[in-house]
Amino acid sequence: MKTREYFKEQLRQAEALIAAKRFDDARAILEPLAGDADALVTLGSETSLGLPRRIHSSLLKLAKAESDPIRRVGLQYHLVPSPEVITRHLTCGPELQNAMARAAIEAVPRTIHQVWIGARPVPVTVDAWRRHAEGNGYRYMLWREAELKSIGVYDNAVFVDMLAAGDYPGAVDVARYVILHEQGGIYLDCDWYPVHTGVSFHNLLPMIGLHAIAEAIPRNTAAGSILLANSFIAAPSKHPVFQMMLAALPGLRHQLPSAPAWWVTGPLLFTVTARASALCLAPADFVAANASSDAVLNEVKALAAALEKNASGLLIAWKPW
Repeated sequence: MKTREYFKEQLRQAEALIAAKRFDDARAILEPLAGDADALVTLGSETSLGLPRRIHSSLLKLAKAESDPIRRVGLQYHLVPSPEVITRHLTCGPELQNAMARAAIEAVPRTIHQVWIGARPVPVTVDAWRRHAEGNGYRYMLWREAELKSIGVYDNAVFVDMLAAGDYPGAVDVARYVILHEQGGIYLDCDWYPVHTGVSFHNLLPMIGLHAIAEAIPRNTAAGSILLANSFIAAPSKHPVFQMMLAALPGLRHQLPSAPAWWVTGPLLFTVTARASALCLAPADFVAANASSDAVLNEVKALAAALEKNASGLLIAWKPW
């Protein structure tokens, strides 16, 4: 059987050829790999096309480089595991369904939660949301390691496992679900910046039951093609969706140990679980703009001020670290 290093070297060569715009040569490497039975056994993390995720990703890079929209969209749609890989870990009987129906008419607490773990400096976006919360009648909570320990996040084995592996996105995924389950409120990733100063979530959304926003790229989920982001979630406390996800995480992590966080703990798991419940999908313009990661704070402030005059959206996507 061919080794993992063999396949990784083949993929490195193919991607170097893609970068050099030698697309036929790259395809001559990738297409045989896609049909190699040893690759699936060796690389694992099978997508819904039956391909190892790493080979699938390289084929997608080729389709993007060749500006082939049909292949690109198809490969993006299937760059997920088969839906039953997720659903087999989720249990939703009549009792939870009844609880979801009750949660759908419960108010979202006026609390904004953000999580930042690790040694890197806290981003400036946090101060912006703290001021936004204070100006709009919200409680603001930045969860660091000590605060997470205080509500038992460090008792979650998947959180600890991902933290030990250096998978901070996956660890933060788990933390947000524990926080929202325990306290409810509004969770925001730290790569959002607020547009409005005097308009906030309760002015723009019903803020009753579960709220989310949609990703731009459709995916093959267990419940249609919409992929929900988990970078903004609003919910009342004890919503059953979080109970279901937290219960599913150990088995899913064990089954997909090398899969990316967005499969195991992130948007894919959140989507499949949340679609078992009624939820409010934020308007398409809720994300008002995307700022370059190279932008400085004053530029983002100017963008927010310009958008505030005529935009109904609340969020600017900006990752300043």
